[in-house]
Amino acid sequence: MSDTCKRCNDLPARNNSRWCSVCYYPGIDDDYQLFKDMLSDGYRYIDAAVQSGWRGAEEFMETDQ
Repeated sequence: MSDTCKRCNDLPARNNSRWCSVCYYPGIDDDYQLFKDMLSDGYRYIDAAVQSGWRGAEEFMETDQ
């Protein structure tokens, strides 16, 4: 398993987890799996992230400005 959080990529992951303590929430593993499934079904990254609940639309709006 990687040493960085799969969501923010720059904080150390918690022990035996893909997520740091800031990004972790109950159900994140299910949201991440749905996100990956949607990507493999051909969804655009931003659409899959928002529709799966893995990321919020506001996270993309902040970086797009």
